[in-house]
Amino acid sequence: MPQKDFTHEKIVPIILCFVFCDGKLLLLKRSDAVPIYKNLWSQVSGFIDDEKTPEERVLTELKEELRVKRGDVKNLQAVTVSTHVDEKIGKTWICHIYLAEIARPEITLNFEHSEYAWIKPEAARDYETAPGFEKELEAVLPFLRI
Repeated sequence: MPQKDFTHEKIVPIILCFVFCDGKLLLLKRSDAVPIYKNLWSQVSGFIDDEKTPEERVLTELKEELRVKRGDVKNLQAVTVSTHVDEKIGKTWICHIYLAEIARPEITLNFEHSEYAWIKPEAARDYETAPGFEKELEAVLPFLRI
């Protein structure tokens, strides 16, 4: 099945995956090459735009965005599904939120991100993050093993 194009859709299903390693959260700075939320810090994300399950989509995005292989994911957990309305861009995001613990902090970014930082979760408030990030992080925090 071909990938769905969500460019003009108002309701868009996505995965959001918070990545942790050794008690630290991975923040990713979105690059100028992405169409929305440029230069804002966020988590791994991707459209659910094909026949893959949300969990399969998470594993695909981890590989594409960070070069993290399936075998390097120690724990992957579905946390919740929530809705985020971004009136500025006219989209309602249906967010399938996941938590991934990886074995090693070594990652390689693709074009979607220009920088990354491993931080303590409470330091996330010091970064300019994408809309909805703080609420989504709050949903994940009770599931952490730090």
